[in-house]
Amino acid sequence: GVRAQPTGTLRIDVPITYGRRFVLPLLAKLVSEHPTLQLDVRLQDSYSDIVRDGLDLAIRAGTLRDSSLIARRIDSQQLIVVASPDYLAQHGTPSRIEAVSAHATVLFRQPSSGRNRPWQLRQGRRQVELHPEPRAMVNDGEGMVAAAAGGLGLAQIPDYMARDELASGQLVEVLQACRPAPMPISAVMPSTRLVPPRVRLALDALTALRDRAR
Repeated sequence: GVRAQPTGTLRIDVPITYGRRFVLPLLAKLVSEHPTLQLDVRLQDSYSDIVRDGLDLAIRAGTLRDSSLIARRIDSQQLIVVASPDYLAQHGTPSRIEAVSAHATVLFRQPSSGRNRPWQLRQGRRQVELHPEPRAMVNDGEGMVAAAAGGLGLAQIPDYMARDELASGQLVEVLQACRPAPMPISAVMPSTRLVPPRVRLALDALTALRDRAR
């Protein structure tokens, strides 16, 4: 019965913006193709305990620290620094990492810890972690984009979050030469021997995200 029709409820934990833009449309298609499949999708930027909360899958960005979980890389994200044209016209465009200290910044307050996420940048071949003094702190990715577009300062966000704003000119990327290495996005699940058909189906579909043209 390992390759039986996918049935039951797929319980999955997904970061809010990534889930809305990429994962939910994919899962909706799976459910339309498999009527016996149901969804329990938890959109949140804080990390759940996969085993304790009875999740089948979770989507995680960055380096994974829990070695007891099985991970499959499904995508990657590029962190970029952006600001509004009005802000840059008033305060100038930084061309070096050292110039960030003279600018207002919008930082991401991590829901899990309540701490501000440091910026990850590259200086030559060296990776640099920066802790700017914030003008504003936001605990939601789309809120970060709105704050930067509203002229509150520089913000570091995943590239996919600001795709529309960059295309329309509401935001401009700065410090492009200092982009850090892309971060992996992985689907993780408990380390059990038997993978239910619903989970295998979702994993195969999520893995196809790597081939998606953005």
